[in-house]
Amino acid sequence: RRQVPTVWDLGLMVFNAVSFSLATIALMWDQYEGGFGLISLLTGVFYAGVGLAVLKRKGAPRRVAHYSLIIALVFGTLSVPLQLDGFWITIAWAIEAAVLTSVGFLLQSERARMFALGVFVLAIGRLLVLDSFAQSISEFELFRGDRIPAFAVTIVAIYLAAFLYRRNAALASAWERDLGHGLIVSANVLTLWILTAEVFSFYEHRAQESAFSQPQEAAKNAQLSAITTMWATYAIGLVAIAYARSAPALRWLAIGLST
Repeated sequence: RRQVPTVWDLGLMVFNAVSFSLATIALMWDQYEGGFGLISLLTGVFYAGVGLAVLKRKGAPRRVAHYSLIIALVFGTLSVPLQLDGFWITIAWAIEAAVLTSVGFLLQSERARMFALGVFVLAIGRLLVLDSFAQSISEFELFRGDRIPAFAVTIVAIYLAAFLYRRNAALASAWERDLGHGLIVSANVLTLWILTAEVFSFYEHRAQESAFSQPQEAAKNAQLSAITTMWATYAIGLVAIAYARSAPALRWLAIGLST
């Protein structure tokens, strides 16, 4: 007779996964540090296999499958910073979040979509806190730095997720109904952020090169004027799109830029 798993049973599943991970790190980190991303990924594949096997088994408790798949997603997400470095971490997380959003709607899994949002938060947080400032001003090249692909992939992934939320609105939960608008606003904020960062870095780089031939005050004024003009142009474009698409969230963003 199959028993319904209790909270203690499910907690034991999580405890076993965490214990295995910590024990593996303690025993093998010094010798196999470079391979821990693969180890984490394989662990995630194992739990994903367990979850899928439970789903296919008739009458098996669904909660076991859900917890197994969540553990698999956690290990898969952790494998990215363990195996990759730099901007590739952000790119991988953004792609993972977009794929998880698609899978969440395909399988009608609210948990998968929630996890995807969490991965998006990780990717966006890394963009704003680390990737934005990882490029040296002395080596700056306009729109040719490593942070550009990271921002571009993340922005495209967010737009894709927003499209999926709009296309599958009937499958979304009540709290997800406005997420599409929120994602579009997030993508625009990131776009404006990287454009501002590029303009700012461009003028900082030029100021370093012409430190003795151009007054610093004039360089700062030129920098501020360029950023202000760009923000105003972007706000006008947002207003046009907002009225064409009946998107009040974009109108408010445009108003915020113009004030």
